[in-house]
Amino acid sequence: MEQILMLKNMKQPLPYMNLVEVLNVQDDDVVYVGGSLVEASVNKYSGRVGNRLSDLDVFILRKHERYKETSATYITDICRTDFVSCFGINCDVEVYDMDIIKEIIDGVNNIRFEEKERILNCIKMPKGYSFEKINEFLTRFFYSIPIYNIEYYNWLKNVIDINAFFKLKEYYCIQVIDNMKEDIWGNVEVGEYTTALMLCREAIYRFIEYIFSREKIFNDRRKWAWIKIENLSNDKKEYSDVYIYMKKVLYGDGTKLLEGDIRKYVKYLEDKIEEYSIEVDF
Repeated sequence: MEQILMLKNMKQPLPYMNLVEVLNVQDDDVVYVGGSLVEASVNKYSGRVGNRLSDLDVFILRKHERYKETSATYITDICRTDFVSCFGINCDVEVYDMDIIKEIIDGVNNIRFEEKERILNCIKMPKGYSFEKINEFLTRFFYSIPIYNIEYYNWLKNVIDINAFFKLKEYYCIQVIDNMKEDIWGNVEVGEYTTALMLCREAIYRFIEYIFSREKIFNDRRKWAWIKIENLSNDKKEYSDVYIYMKKVLYGDGTKLLEGDIRKYVKYLEDKIEEYSIEVDF
């Protein structure tokens, strides 16, 4: 039976093999589709992510020797990017070196938490990769649909220790929030409440990312955090106050902001982190 990709905001159905032909796929490539168009279909907390104007993101994991020979419109240390159209659907195509992907997997699977060590030193990252780039790759890999070499795709998914990755991200988010507090108080002291509010807004986003990690939810785009925390709060009432507070911090009237408001925002984050019983040695 012919396999066909049909997503909510796609213009029309797309047969797997037609896309494979357009991409000139190699026999041992792993090919999957991801990004916002796909995510809403594979993750229950990503409803409303993506829209009809979104391109289809296509990812190819290719063996090292063939990867080096892959032509592309854009070439970086991380991937090779090109653009194709299939059945009238615009596709952004990113090709990755399988050897580097295996380095990422090894790095995640060998995360070791060391006392008094800078948290991101606990993971070994390939050249050109930051923690954010690894998070982006994993988000689009885990929220994806395989279309070629599906068995090997599933094997790769199963060998990645996502629990270790999410635990690292939890600690990282809390550490960032903790470091931001000093900056917030410094601006409060000199009456720069608007700047302090901007920092509080950054902190609340980091806190939302912490919650996502706690719930094993991937997210690589800040613009989708709002949708996901709303969906999560509807599913799990323990987060409903976080959603409400997020709206207050982000959309409250900053022109009437007082020192007491900033203190309340920071105290709220501190109390919630303590409530979730996360103990981190900063």
